[in-house]
Amino acid sequence: MGRLFLSILLVGILAGCSATRESSNASLLEAKVANMERAMAARDQQIEELRLELDRLTGSPQRSSASSSGGRGSVSDAKDKGTIRVSASPQDVQKALQKAGYYNGEVDGKIGRQTTEAIKQFQKDHELKVDGIVGRGTWAQMESYLKGQGVSDP
Repeated sequence: MGRLFLSILLVGILAGCSATRESSNASLLEAKVANMERAMAARDQQIEELRLELDRLTGSPQRSSASSSGGRGSVSDAKDKGTIRVSASPQDVQKALQKAGYYNGEVDGKIGRQTTEAIKQFQKDHELKVDGIVGRGTWAQMESYLKGQGVSDP
């Protein structure tokens, strides 16, 4: 009887250890994936900035995947302001910032001081380059709030 009890106890302990180890591995993998996604977003932003610099130096626009994706907004209009460097409208940027809890102004499509400061705070809190420019990396994270997938945590 005592041996049976010890056997059951041992099986229970081993099963618990195994479940804890699997949970720990899953958490570790999730953290690695999140870090890789942040690194990719930062690289995308760097690539977009280099493309824009090339455009400026050569005087001819380079078509990037962001500008040819068919999204709302005009890349050429955004380049004139220099703040939005992806195919997103100023209204979409303001709406995404609102949903993320960074902007409480009117969604008027005008990128003013309040919108720019909201962009910078969003970038800071999401460990992006803090430059007030909505490039591919910033927009990739911001857009998830617009689609309702982001988690507000300013």
